[in-house]
Amino acid sequence: MDSGEDGVKTAQKGLDSARNSVRDGYLVSEDERVLFAAQGRRLHLAAGEQLFAEGDTGRTMYVVESGQVELVFGEDMFCKQLGANGFFGELGLLIGDHLRSASARAVTDCQLLEIDHDGFGDMMGRDPACIAGFLHRAIMRVVDNEQSLMHSLRRRNRDLQSALD
Repeated sequence: MDSGEDGVKTAQKGLDSARNSVRDGYLVSEDERVLFAAQGRRLHLAAGEQLFAEGDTGRTMYVVESGQVELVFGEDMFCKQLGANGFFGELGLLIGDHLRSASARAVTDCQLLEIDHDGFGDMMGRDPACIAGFLHRAIMRVVDNEQSLMHSLRRRNRDLQSALD
């Protein structure tokens, strides 16, 4: 088998792994965690400390190593809590200068990994199959969130229409 076929099989393995874990709470895999830990900058947040606010410009993403982080998506939207191996802020990393869609604060004392664009580029060069799996899962989360938002908006529209009738 030539190296091109090896690369395709390795990338497919990463995508298969990502598909299997899409519904596992959007956690980084062990391989991803090791890769992110080698490249990321460690941050400590005390319980109650805010990392960023909704509307802030983001250029980095985060992986929770320990503790709990709460994401608040606005007053009339939902909140999400992430624990160990949860990731967030990936659109800031991937798009750059992206406005944060949620506020993030520590529920408990937290240890986070912060990954910037340069570090992510280095990781892509180091283990493209691992990063392909991560990107697949990150895109699936965006799609799931979009579908959930559309469902919520349709329900609100029906409720408003019923109230007006």
